[in-house]
Amino acid sequence: MTGASGAATDVTPPPVFIVGPPRAGTTLLYRLLLRHPAFFPPAFADEGSVVLAETKMFETATRTYDPDDVDAFHFMLENEEAYNDFLDLVPRWRGRRLFEFLDAVSRKVLRGPRLRATYWRLSGNSSLLEAYFARAHTVRGADRLLAKDPQLFRRLPELSATFPDAQALFLSRHPLDVFSSYAKRLHDSEVRGDDPARLSWLRISPEAFADEYNTGARVATETARAEPDRFLIVDYERLVQEPVAELTRTLTHVGESFDEACLPDPEAALDVYREGRSNRDVRPFGPILTESKNWRDHLDQHTANHLEDLTASGMLLLGHDQRT
Repeated sequence: MTGASGAATDVTPPPVFIVGPPRAGTTLLYRLLLRHPAFFPPAFADEGSVVLAETKMFETATRTYDPDDVDAFHFMLENEEAYNDFLDLVPRWRGRRLFEFLDAVSRKVLRGPRLRATYWRLSGNSSLLEAYFARAHTVRGADRLLAKDPQLFRRLPELSATFPDAQALFLSRHPLDVFSSYAKRLHDSEVRGDDPARLSWLRISPEAFADEYNTGARVATETARAEPDRFLIVDYERLVQEPVAELTRTLTHVGESFDEACLPDPEAALDVYREGRSNRDVRPFGPILTESKNWRDHLDQHTANHLEDLTASGMLLLGHDQRT
Protein backbone atom coordinates (compact mmCIF):
# COMPACT_ATOMS: atom_id res chain seq x y z
CA MET A 1 0.00 0.00 0.00
CA THR A 2 1.47 3.38 -0.96
CA GLY A 3 0.59 7.01 -0.40
CA ALA A 4 0.49 10.02 -2.67
CA SER A 5 4.23 10.07 -3.19
CA GLY A 6 4.69 6.32 -3.39
CA ALA A 7 6.03 6.10 0.17
CA ALA A 8 5.05 3.04 2.18
CA THR A 9 1.96 3.68 4.28
CA ASP A 10 1.18 0.36 5.94
CA VAL A 11 -0.23 0.53 9.46
CA THR A 12 0.26 -2.92 10.91
CA PRO A 13 -1.02 -4.68 12.91
CA PRO A 14 -4.58 -3.46 12.25
CA PRO A 15 -5.34 -0.15 14.02
CA VAL A 16 -8.09 0.22 16.61
CA PHE A 17 -10.52 3.14 16.46
CA ILE A 18 -12.92 4.20 19.21
CA VAL A 19 -15.76 5.47 17.05
CA GLY A 20 -18.17 7.09 19.50
CA PRO A 21 -20.59 8.35 20.34
CA PRO A 22 -19.76 11.70 22.03
CA ARG A 23 -20.00 11.94 25.84
CA ALA A 24 -20.55 8.18 26.15
CA GLY A 25 -17.20 7.31 27.74
CA THR A 26 -14.88 7.29 24.73
CA THR A 27 -12.14 9.17 26.60
CA LEU A 28 -12.30 6.76 29.53
CA LEU A 29 -11.96 3.75 27.23
CA TYR A 30 -9.16 5.50 25.34
CA ARG A 31 -7.24 6.16 28.56
CA LEU A 32 -7.63 2.60 29.78
CA LEU A 33 -6.56 1.02 26.49
CA LEU A 34 -3.61 3.40 26.20
CA ARG A 35 -2.22 1.82 29.35
CA HIS A 36 -2.02 -1.55 27.60
CA PRO A 37 1.51 -2.43 26.42
CA ALA A 38 0.31 -2.88 22.84
CA PHE A 39 -1.10 0.65 22.61
CA PHE A 40 1.05 2.70 24.98
CA PRO A 41 3.23 5.30 23.21
CA PRO A 42 6.64 5.38 24.95
CA ALA A 43 6.79 9.16 24.57
CA PHE A 44 3.94 9.51 27.05
CA ALA A 45 6.07 7.90 29.76
CA ASP A 46 8.90 10.34 29.07
CA GLU A 47 6.61 13.38 29.19
CA GLY A 48 4.47 12.22 32.08
CA SER A 49 1.32 13.23 30.20
CA VAL A 50 -0.87 12.07 27.34
CA VAL A 51 -2.16 14.01 24.34
CA LEU A 52 -5.93 13.61 24.04
CA ALA A 53 -6.24 14.93 20.48
CA GLU A 54 -9.06 13.35 18.49
CA THR A 55 -8.54 12.18 14.93
CA LYS A 56 -11.45 13.75 13.09
CA MET A 57 -9.96 13.31 9.63
CA PHE A 58 -12.63 10.95 8.33
CA GLU A 59 -15.16 13.80 8.18
CA THR A 60 -12.92 15.43 5.59
CA ALA A 61 -9.37 14.33 4.89
CA THR A 62 -8.32 17.97 4.45
CA ARG A 63 -8.12 18.18 8.25
CA THR A 64 -4.78 16.41 8.01
CA TYR A 65 -3.25 19.43 6.28
CA ASP A 66 -5.55 22.31 7.29
CA PRO A 67 -3.30 24.97 8.89
CA ASP A 68 -6.17 26.10 11.11
CA ASP A 69 -6.86 22.61 12.48
CA VAL A 70 -4.14 21.47 14.87
CA ASP A 71 -5.53 18.10 15.96
CA ALA A 72 -3.57 16.29 13.25
CA PHE A 73 -0.35 17.89 14.51
CA HIS A 74 -1.15 17.10 18.15
CA PHE A 75 -1.99 13.45 17.43
CA MET A 76 1.42 13.20 15.81
CA LEU A 77 2.78 14.28 19.22
CA GLU A 78 3.66 17.70 17.82
CA ASN A 79 6.60 16.20 15.96
CA GLU A 80 7.39 18.88 13.39
CA GLU A 81 9.73 16.73 11.32
CA ALA A 82 7.24 13.91 10.94
CA TYR A 83 4.32 16.23 10.29
CA ASN A 84 6.21 18.25 7.70
CA ASP A 85 7.27 14.99 6.05
CA PHE A 86 3.59 14.12 5.74
CA LEU A 87 2.72 17.59 4.38
CA ASP A 88 5.33 17.10 1.67
CA LEU A 89 3.24 14.15 0.43
CA VAL A 90 0.11 16.22 -0.12
CA PRO A 91 -0.14 16.91 -3.87
CA ARG A 92 -0.06 20.59 -4.79
CA TRP A 93 -3.20 20.18 -6.88
CA ARG A 94 -5.14 19.02 -3.85
CA GLY A 95 -6.68 22.37 -2.86
CA ARG A 96 -8.09 22.31 0.64
CA ARG A 97 -11.26 24.27 -0.13
CA LEU A 98 -12.00 22.23 -3.23
CA PHE A 99 -11.79 18.91 -1.39
CA GLU A 100 -13.71 20.23 1.61
CA PHE A 101 -16.46 21.10 -0.87
CA LEU A 102 -16.28 17.69 -2.59
CA ASP A 103 -16.37 15.86 0.73
CA ALA A 104 -19.38 17.91 1.86
CA VAL A 105 -21.21 17.20 -1.40
CA SER A 106 -20.41 13.49 -1.16
CA ARG A 107 -21.97 13.34 2.31
CA LYS A 108 -25.24 14.74 0.98
CA VAL A 109 -25.38 12.96 -2.38
CA LEU A 110 -23.79 9.55 -1.82
CA ARG A 111 -26.08 7.66 0.51
CA GLY A 112 -25.01 4.05 0.08
CA PRO A 113 -21.92 2.79 1.93
CA ARG A 114 -20.39 1.32 -1.24
CA LEU A 115 -20.71 4.60 -3.13
CA ARG A 116 -19.24 6.52 -0.22
CA ALA A 117 -16.32 4.12 0.06
CA THR A 118 -15.70 4.29 -3.69
CA TYR A 119 -15.63 8.09 -3.66
CA TRP A 120 -13.29 8.07 -0.66
CA ARG A 121 -10.80 5.88 -2.52
CA LEU A 122 -11.07 7.59 -5.92
CA SER A 123 -10.69 11.05 -4.37
CA GLY A 124 -7.37 10.02 -2.85
CA ASN A 125 -8.68 10.49 0.68
CA SER A 126 -7.92 6.90 1.70
CA SER A 127 -4.30 7.02 0.55
CA LEU A 128 -3.85 10.42 2.21
CA LEU A 129 -5.08 9.11 5.56
CA GLU A 130 -3.03 5.93 5.20
CA ALA A 131 0.06 8.10 4.82
CA TYR A 132 -0.90 10.31 7.75
CA PHE A 133 -1.65 7.49 10.18
CA ALA A 134 1.46 5.54 9.12
CA ARG A 135 3.62 8.48 10.17
CA ALA A 136 1.61 9.04 13.33
CA HIS A 137 2.04 5.36 14.17
CA THR A 138 5.81 5.62 13.74
CA VAL A 139 6.08 8.76 15.86
CA ARG A 140 3.86 7.44 18.64
CA GLY A 141 5.99 4.30 18.78
CA ALA A 142 3.36 1.90 20.12
CA ASP A 143 3.04 -1.62 18.75
CA ARG A 144 -0.50 -0.83 17.57
CA LEU A 145 -2.19 2.41 16.65
CA LEU A 146 -5.11 3.45 18.85
CA ALA A 147 -7.20 6.51 18.01
CA LYS A 148 -10.57 7.95 18.95
CA ASP A 149 -13.12 10.06 17.14
CA PRO A 150 -16.56 10.19 18.81
CA GLN A 151 -18.28 10.96 15.50
CA LEU A 152 -16.59 8.25 13.47
CA PHE A 153 -19.58 5.91 13.76
CA ARG A 154 -21.11 8.13 11.05
CA ARG A 155 -18.14 7.50 8.72
CA LEU A 156 -17.65 3.75 8.91
CA PRO A 157 -17.64 3.24 5.09
CA GLU A 158 -14.78 5.74 4.87
CA LEU A 159 -12.93 4.02 7.71
CA SER A 160 -13.30 0.63 5.99
CA ALA A 161 -12.15 2.07 2.66
CA THR A 162 -8.98 3.34 4.35
CA PHE A 163 -8.29 0.46 6.72
CA PRO A 164 -10.22 -2.68 5.72
CA ASP A 165 -8.84 -4.59 8.71
CA ALA A 166 -9.34 -1.86 11.35
CA GLN A 167 -11.14 -2.73 14.58
CA ALA A 168 -13.92 -0.37 15.76
CA LEU A 169 -15.22 0.08 19.31
CA PHE A 170 -18.54 1.78 20.12
CA LEU A 171 -19.67 2.76 23.64
CA SER A 172 -23.20 1.96 24.76
CA ARG A 173 -24.43 4.22 27.57
CA HIS A 174 -27.87 5.20 28.85
CA PRO A 175 -29.18 8.35 27.08
CA LEU A 176 -29.94 10.16 30.34
CA ASP A 177 -26.32 9.77 31.40
CA VAL A 178 -25.02 10.87 28.01
CA PHE A 179 -27.28 13.92 27.75
CA SER A 180 -26.55 14.98 31.32
CA SER A 181 -22.86 14.69 30.47
CA TYR A 182 -23.37 17.34 27.80
CA ALA A 183 -25.10 19.57 30.37
CA LYS A 184 -22.39 19.07 32.99
CA ARG A 185 -19.58 19.72 30.51
CA LEU A 186 -21.31 22.92 29.34
CA HIS A 187 -21.78 24.13 32.90
CA ASP A 188 -18.19 23.39 33.89
CA SER A 189 -16.85 25.04 30.73
CA GLU A 190 -18.88 28.20 31.33
CA VAL A 191 -17.69 28.37 34.94
CA ARG A 192 -14.09 28.12 33.72
CA GLY A 193 -14.73 30.97 31.31
CA ASP A 194 -14.08 28.96 28.14
CA ASP A 195 -14.64 30.65 24.79
CA PRO A 196 -18.44 30.54 24.17
CA ALA A 197 -17.83 30.05 20.46
CA ARG A 198 -16.20 26.70 21.21
CA LEU A 199 -19.13 25.46 23.31
CA SER A 200 -21.88 25.44 20.69
CA TRP A 201 -21.66 21.65 20.26
CA LEU A 202 -22.59 21.24 23.93
CA ARG A 203 -25.82 23.24 23.55
CA ILE A 204 -27.60 20.33 21.94
CA SER A 205 -31.38 20.09 22.06
CA PRO A 206 -33.13 16.91 23.23
CA GLU A 207 -34.44 16.40 19.68
CA ALA A 208 -31.01 16.74 18.04
CA PHE A 209 -29.48 14.55 20.70
CA ALA A 210 -32.11 11.86 20.22
CA ASP A 211 -31.51 11.84 16.47
CA GLU A 212 -27.79 11.30 17.05
CA TYR A 213 -28.37 8.70 19.78
CA ASN A 214 -30.86 6.66 17.76
CA THR A 215 -28.69 6.87 14.64
CA GLY A 216 -25.67 5.68 16.59
CA ALA A 217 -27.61 2.80 18.11
CA ARG A 218 -28.91 1.70 14.71
CA VAL A 219 -25.53 1.95 12.99
CA ALA A 220 -23.76 0.18 15.85
CA THR A 221 -26.15 -2.75 16.13
CA GLU A 222 -26.38 -3.23 12.35
CA THR A 223 -22.60 -3.13 11.95
CA ALA A 224 -22.01 -5.42 14.93
CA ARG A 225 -24.31 -8.00 13.32
CA ALA A 226 -22.82 -7.63 9.85
CA GLU A 227 -19.15 -7.49 10.90
CA PRO A 228 -18.87 -9.12 14.34
CA ASP A 229 -15.11 -9.66 13.98
CA ARG A 230 -14.41 -5.96 13.34
CA PHE A 231 -17.01 -4.06 15.37
CA LEU A 232 -17.73 -4.33 19.09
CA ILE A 233 -20.27 -2.53 21.28
CA VAL A 234 -18.65 -1.84 24.67
CA ASP A 235 -20.97 -1.55 27.67
CA TYR A 236 -20.10 1.63 29.59
CA GLU A 237 -21.82 0.59 32.83
CA ARG A 238 -20.01 -2.74 32.83
CA LEU A 239 -16.76 -0.96 32.02
CA VAL A 240 -16.95 1.17 35.17
CA GLN A 241 -18.55 -1.46 37.42
CA GLU A 242 -16.62 -4.53 36.23
CA PRO A 243 -13.59 -3.11 34.42
CA VAL A 244 -11.57 -6.34 34.33
CA ALA A 245 -14.39 -8.30 32.71
CA GLU A 246 -15.30 -5.64 30.14
CA LEU A 247 -11.70 -4.78 29.30
CA THR A 248 -10.94 -8.47 28.88
CA ARG A 249 -13.87 -8.81 26.47
CA THR A 250 -12.79 -5.69 24.58
CA LEU A 251 -9.11 -6.64 24.34
CA THR A 252 -9.94 -10.19 23.28
CA HIS A 253 -12.05 -8.77 20.47
CA VAL A 254 -9.10 -6.77 19.11
CA GLY A 255 -6.70 -9.70 19.48
CA GLU A 256 -4.94 -8.70 22.71
CA SER A 257 -4.82 -10.23 26.18
CA PHE A 258 -5.88 -8.39 29.30
CA ASP A 259 -3.03 -6.74 31.16
CA GLU A 260 -3.16 -5.46 34.75
CA ALA A 261 -1.48 -2.27 33.52
CA CYS A 262 -4.85 -1.24 32.07
CA LEU A 263 -6.26 -0.69 35.55
CA PRO A 264 -5.46 2.74 37.00
CA ASP A 265 -4.33 3.44 40.53
CA PRO A 266 -7.58 3.96 42.49
CA GLU A 267 -5.82 6.56 44.66
CA ALA A 268 -4.45 8.62 41.75
CA ALA A 269 -5.78 12.12 41.21
CA LEU A 270 -6.97 13.31 37.83
CA ASP A 271 -5.56 16.65 36.79
CA VAL A 272 -6.22 18.03 33.33
CA TYR A 273 -4.46 21.09 32.00
CA ARG A 274 -4.44 22.84 28.66
CA GLU A 275 -1.36 23.55 26.62
CA GLY A 276 -2.16 25.64 23.58
CA ARG A 277 -5.15 24.01 21.87
CA SER A 278 -4.19 20.47 22.85
CA ASN A 279 -5.46 18.75 25.97
CA ARG A 280 -2.84 17.00 28.00
CA ASP A 281 -3.72 14.83 30.95
CA VAL A 282 -0.93 15.03 33.50
CA ARG A 283 -2.33 12.02 35.33
CA PRO A 284 -4.37 10.52 32.54
CA PHE A 285 -5.04 7.30 34.34
CA GLY A 286 -6.85 8.45 37.45
CA PRO A 287 -9.42 6.27 39.17
CA ILE A 288 -12.40 4.82 37.32
CA LEU A 289 -15.43 6.64 38.72
CA THR A 290 -18.32 4.23 39.04
CA GLU A 291 -20.75 7.18 39.10
CA SER A 292 -19.23 10.44 37.93
CA LYS A 293 -22.55 12.28 37.97
CA ASN A 294 -26.23 11.85 38.73
CA TRP A 295 -28.42 12.77 35.79
CA ARG A 296 -30.97 14.27 38.18
CA ASP A 297 -28.45 16.97 39.06
CA HIS A 298 -28.57 18.26 35.48
CA LEU A 299 -31.99 17.31 34.08
CA ASP A 300 -35.48 18.04 35.36
CA GLN A 301 -38.07 15.27 35.39
CA HIS A 302 -39.98 16.61 32.38
CA THR A 303 -36.84 16.75 30.23
CA ALA A 304 -35.83 13.26 31.35
CA ASN A 305 -39.25 11.83 30.47
CA HIS A 306 -39.20 13.57 27.09
CA LEU A 307 -35.68 12.38 26.38
CA GLU A 308 -36.49 8.74 27.09
CA ASP A 309 -39.53 8.98 24.82
CA LEU A 310 -37.38 10.40 22.03
CA THR A 311 -34.63 7.78 22.41
CA ALA A 312 -36.90 4.77 22.95
CA SER A 313 -35.83 3.08 19.71
CA GLY A 314 -32.12 3.48 20.45
CA MET A 315 -32.56 2.30 24.03
CA LEU A 316 -34.33 -0.81 22.79
CA LEU A 317 -31.55 -1.61 20.33
CA LEU A 318 -28.82 -1.16 22.94
CA GLY A 319 -30.73 -2.88 25.75
CA HIS A 320 -31.22 0.07 28.12
CA ASP A 321 -34.19 0.20 30.49
CA GLN A 322 -36.27 3.26 31.18
CA ARG A 323 -35.43 5.13 34.39
CA THR A 324 -38.31 7.57 34.57
